[in-house]
Parts: sequence; C-alpha cells; structure tokens
Amino acid sequence: MVCPKSRSSKAAQEPGPKAGPVKERLHKLMARGGLGSRRACEQMILDGLVSVNGQVVSKLPVLVDPKGDRIIVEGQLLTKTAGVSGARRVRPEKLVYYLLNKPKGVICTNRERTDQREVNPKRLRAIDLMPGVRQRLVSAGRLDVASRGLLIMTNDGDLVNRLSHPRYGVSKTYRLRIDGYLRACDIERLKKGLWLGKNRPGGKDAQPAGAASVKVVQRDRKRSVLEIVLREGRNRQVRRMMARLGYKVRELTRIKIGPLSIKSLPTGAYRKLTSRELAKLRSAGK
Repeated sequence: MVCPKSRSSKAAQEPGPKAGPVKERLHKLMARGGLGSRRACEQMILDGLVSVNGQVVSKLPVLVDPKGDRIIVEGQLLTKTAGVSGARRVRPEKLVYYLLNKPKGVICTNRERTDQREVNPKRLRAIDLMPGVRQRLVSAGRLDVASRGLLIMTNDGDLVNRLSHPRYGVSKTYRLRIDGYLRACDIERLKKGLWLGKNRPGGKDAQPAGAASVKVVQRDRKRSVLEIVLREGRNRQVRRMMARLGYKVRELTRIKIGPLSIKSLPTGAYRKLTSRELAKLRSAGK
C-alpha cells in the first residue's frame, strides 16, 4: 500500500520566494570603481552628477543593484549592463598612490568650480600640481587653503576612508607657530579635549576634540612653536582648538600622516609611494 505524500513533504518540494537583488550603497560602489573617496562620491551624488536608470539622484542614501541598474556618472556608464547612447563604460582605474607637499594657497577640492575658485579663478588645486598623473585623484584628509604640508593623493577609495575616518585612529602630525606663550594649563586642555562649535556635551555621539600629544619645540613671550598629533580629522580642527584657547595660528604645516613624512620633499613637489611605504600606511592606526 502506497502512502499519500504528506503536506509537509509537498511544501518542502515547492520553491520558496525568489530572492531579490543584492543592493549596496551607490557611493561605495563609485569609490570602488576608482571615482574618488566615499566622501567625494557622496558629494558627486548631492551635486546631481549621477543618474540611476535614467533618473538623476541627489539625495542620500542611494541603494543600487550593481548587476542590474544603469548608473551614469558625468556621462560615463559605471555598470556592466547594456550600453547607453552617448555613454562610455567606466572601468576601474589602476590604483596609484602619491605623496604631495601642498603649498599655502592651494585648495584640495577637485571640483571645477567652487566658491573659492569663483572668487579667484587662478587659484590652484592640489591636482593641478600633478599634471603628469592621468588618474582621477583625491586627497586623503584635506588641508585648508591657508595650511601647507603632506597630502596622500590616490584613487583608492578604501584607503582614503581608512586614513580619514576617526574610527581607524591614523595619526596626523602638525607643526604650528602661534602668537604668545603657550601655557602649561592650555597644553593640558588640548590633551583633555575642547568642545568646538555645535559639538556640545549631551549631543548624539558627542565628544570633545583633543590632541593625542602636544610637544613644545620653541617657546618665548612673543611666540610658540609646537607639534600636535591628532587621531581624528574634524574640519580645521587645529585652528579651531587654538582659537578656542585664545591663540592666533600664524603657520600650520602637516608634517606626517601615520608613518610617512614630508622630509626631503620640496614644497609643491610630489612622488610615488614605495610598496613598503604603502604597506606601512595600510597597517597604520588602531
């Protein structure tokens, strides 16, 4: 006698619901494709330079299907789907890594037009100092226009994120000259941390901005020269901390990022990182 199939066995044979496409954040996909850092790719989206399936996207976050969606970045096709009229396929660039000693007066943005460039169209960008490099480069950790010193220039979005995000704790060392005598109590305040601007106690994930270390190089009644090491990268952080304590910064130079320094690299010059330097940089931080 043949027993009838149970409902449970029949249900086991029936196919389950078909899994949907695996989606990921658009700016991460763009960064992996060599179009810049994650932050730079986010800004490209906000600027309306990216479309998905024919629709311009300008708000974050944007989730896409890398295998099925047609993603156009500044007229170039990012995905591997069928070609779009007038678009060229964006292929991942060869990853390159450079040290650049940024002069004062040079800006770090890659945008063709910014507020600063509208004020002074002749103002140089960091990438303008590297005419022999064809890849689209971004700086790992920016410096303001009045500051000078070390930049890591690369098209490796993952490395830029590692060097820039505070959770990795990659050190940045700055040498600065300030007006006046830096008091011992203010050195301790720099190490303990200062509340800056809207970053106030009680806010979400709020914590003061502080220095990992402070070294006094020279000090007298009229001026002080010091080296500050940070493990975070808030906007104009060194200048804002010193202003919070009442000191005017006259010169500011970033001399190191992680284990790499600008020693023997002239102002305005750049060079490729060695494989050994790159390995050290990738292992830097927490």
